[in-house]
Amino acid sequence: MRNIPLFETFILVVIGLEAIMLVSFDIFTPRSDFYQLMAGIMPQGGWGLLCFLALFCQAIGLLGNIPIFRYVGLGISGVFFACLFFINTFEFPNLMSGITLSIAIFCFISWSFVRDTDLVRWDKKHVLGTDEDEA
Repeated sequence: MRNIPLFETFILVVIGLEAIMLVSFDIFTPRSDFYQLMAGIMPQGGWGLLCFLALFCQAIGLLGNIPIFRYVGLGISGVFFACLFFINTFEFPNLMSGITLSIAIFCFISWSFVRDTDLVRWDKKHVLGTDEDEA
């Protein structure tokens, strides 16, 4: 059994928290130029659904050992954090710009580290409920 990919797990948690925040709370207030720029690209619910799509793809990819879902999830997460970087840099440059840029870059770099995880082991005996020794 291989080690759990820690960066992908970290991104899974962060993008999940972003999705919950964007869907649950009305954070796109008119007095914030940062959120108005985001709303100009897509409504708040659209950003939340984008984060949920990334969360779903990464979770299915990790648990089901399906690399294409992991690539798609990391790609969506990378694009999301790149958007946050550009919007934050042009509106209110601070440390968060560097953090979101780093996360976006590492999302794309981690594509080269996608490989089999075997996080969930599916044995024929457990799935079918049969014992190969009996046959």
